[in-house]
Amino acid sequence: MTVRSHERVPLRLVRPDESETVEVRTALERLAGGLPRDFAIRLWTGETIAPDPARRPVFTLVLRRPSSLRRMIWPPWRRTFADAFVHGAFDVEGDIVAAMALRRRLKLRRLGLSGALALMSSGHDRDEIVTRPRPRWAREGGDSDFFSLWLDRRMVYSCGFFPSPRASLEAAQEAKLELVCRKLRLQPGERLLDLECGWGSLVIHAAERHRAMAFGLTRSPEQLAWARARIAERELGDRCRVELADFFDLDSQEPFDKLASVGMFEDKGRGLYEHFARAWSLLRPGGALLTHGVSATRERWWRRVIPGAGDPLREIVLENGEPRPFHDGAREARRAGFELRDVESLREHYSLTLRHWIARLEGGRDQIVRSSGDEVYRSWLLFLAAAAALFDEGTINVYQSLYVRPDRGKSGLPLGRVDWYRMPLVGF
Repeated sequence: MTVRSHERVPLRLVRPDESETVEVRTALERLAGGLPRDFAIRLWTGETIAPDPARRPVFTLVLRRPSSLRRMIWPPWRRTFADAFVHGAFDVEGDIVAAMALRRRLKLRRLGLSGALALMSSGHDRDEIVTRPRPRWAREGGDSDFFSLWLDRRMVYSCGFFPSPRASLEAAQEAKLELVCRKLRLQPGERLLDLECGWGSLVIHAAERHRAMAFGLTRSPEQLAWARARIAERELGDRCRVELADFFDLDSQEPFDKLASVGMFEDKGRGLYEHFARAWSLLRPGGALLTHGVSATRERWWRRVIPGAGDPLREIVLENGEPRPFHDGAREARRAGFELRDVESLREHYSLTLRHWIARLEGGRDQIVRSSGDEVYRSWLLFLAAAAALFDEGTINVYQSLYVRPDRGKSGLPLGRVDWYRMPLVGF
């Protein structure tokens, strides 16, 4: 019998007795290693284990069945924690980003041999033997209806720039688009190319607000259709265009004045040097390139090769390959002929953006589950929460970097950059 993860599954236990509750409680105490606990735990019986005295619960860990705890930590592979959540072994009520710390606190070695054997033998559900397809985690252009449920109205799928912590997601994304244009010092009539434009938010903003000749490239037919519809609605067709193409295959007879790459250099389909060299060839002398991309600290080699030693959140967020450290990109850009002029970390801005996305995703849960299934909803919720936790910790970062292609030694830039922030970024 095939069981869907979003259906209620009656518990069919091998040993349906109260000893399982005792075993799980004992295991939880040992796994936590005596660390202060600021979260509550609700068992499958309905019993709630309160947090430590004088601590308010940040979230509640809900163990759906006797096997839940075991499925969170066994086998000790990187994906175990994620798969347990995606397939409904446990839930989180409250701050799911804070709950991501559990993957480091639940250490199997703290149980000892006897405790581990007891936990491993507890609560085997018959439905566990059912083979379930693993959800797709890749962030690809696709269903606009799905993304419209939790992105902003411009469908910007990268971090915003928050003028204040209380700013809305809409304001933060508008500010980010404007900041990109200001850093490029985009002028009316200049030719701008967005190397991977997604749903077209940047090229539309550049054409509308800065009267630039803005061109965008996407590899998604659905993103192409969505962007072209928005361009037509705004009557920007005379100076804004989006094409279905890879920028390596772009045939442009006239060089561009400015280039933008928001998120594209995280794609390791080709090497960093090849990306920068191709960008350099598309840009006129004196032109500028702005990159906006995620960078990661390197995980120690032994964590990458020893089963269970690595951080499961890195596996969730970086499964398509780890972004290179920032200095790798800067080195390859220099080798391609670029000069680095400015770098800004937006790490806290990405944490805020992700929390807005999580809140919107949770608000659209019922609709997402109806249309795409519970595992799709859980996969995306876990992905966003894991990313927020890694940004909070500083394990990953996001940098905006401004490069120029010097024209016989001249950068074409003014001496300062105070003009970037002199005027408000929103509502000007």
